[in-house]
Amino acid sequence: MKISERHTFERRLVLFPVELDGKSQTMRAYTEWTDYPFVIPQQRFSPSRKSFLCGYRQLASKAVAKASSSTYGHGASYGADDIVETWWAAESGRKGEWLELDLGRQCRIEAVQPNFADDGVPLMRPAASPMVYAYHIEGSDDGITWTTFVDRSGNTEDDMPHELIMLDKPVKARYVRIVNDRDIEGRFSLFDLRLFGSDGKKVLDRKVKHTVLRNPDDRRRITVRWDAVPHAERYIVRWGIAGSGVLNNSAEVASDTELDAGWYNRDSDYDFEVRVY
Repeated sequence: MKISERHTFERRLVLFPVELDGKSQTMRAYTEWTDYPFVIPQQRFSPSRKSFLCGYRQLASKAVAKASSSTYGHGASYGADDIVETWWAAESGRKGEWLELDLGRQCRIEAVQPNFADDGVPLMRPAASPMVYAYHIEGSDDGITWTTFVDRSGNTEDDMPHELIMLDKPVKARYVRIVNDRDIEGRFSLFDLRLFGSDGKKVLDRKVKHTVLRNPDDRRRITVRWDAVPHAERYIVRWGIAGSGVLNNSAEVASDTELDAGWYNRDSDYDFEVRVY
């Protein structure tokens, strides 16, 4: 799971569905698509059914972004690239700063997740004064008339910089805007404004031709490369011990066409598969 590297002390608590292979007694954590909304399984889990996945797309990952203002190196587009190491930052933390996304067509939005970046916010804060955001999110079909569908404007206590908000009713909109509703220390900023739902297009799921290069000087390092696929939202690279017929390990790549990793055993051979979605 990819996290930011802005500070040496970072930690995350992550929940993954787990299965136990009855034959090999091997425990496997299913890590694919789990940064998207999913339902925690209430019964024995089988990744082949994938019944816990909601089936949403991340609608904002290819959106055109604009903002009330931006600081150098943190333009509006970084608030919609789905990369946690980059972020959009307004020039200030004043009330009224906003980030707007054009999804290109009317979409059905089922959930939203604003990931605030705390740009310019002091790292050390008194426990009695946590950093909380007050904001609202609104949608529009023409970019002129707006309707609020998430209202956190009155928030004074909840410190939830990565809150996943499941909407009671789906919202249809082409444009989505998040607006700051209270002056804050630092700058109003987001790693990404993530929007989950559907855009009416058929989801592609197929194998991609790829090449595998093993580093002769360090056999623990293997590089997998493939050609870009237009409109791809995500690539999943799967692998397993050669000849086993089981590809239980995987990594997800959102915006690149290469996976370079050093977590392999130097004396083992592997089979690989790359799929595009």
